[in-house]
Amino acid sequence: MVFDTAADSYEKIRLGYQDELYDALKSYCFLGSESRAVEVGIGGSRATLPVLRTGCYVTVVENKNESRIQSLSRCPVISVCF
Repeated sequence: MVFDTAADSYEKIRLGYQDELYDALKSYCFLGSESRAVEVGIGGSRATLPVLRTGCYVTVVENKNESRIQSLSRCPVISVCF
């Protein structure tokens, strides 16, 4: 897969999301330690980390090997399915 060969470069130039997005998610979805979420296509895990900080348990579905490796190194508490 092409993305697997460029995952590190992509992460260096990719912008993150605005804090307001996570504030909206927290209030709309009531994210917290009792919450469960599924993320399809974790990529570099930029959206995952703020969700994990709420205490939410995240299961990730990712078919790209390099993305799985990067995600587990950044977010060792997630459950990864592939």
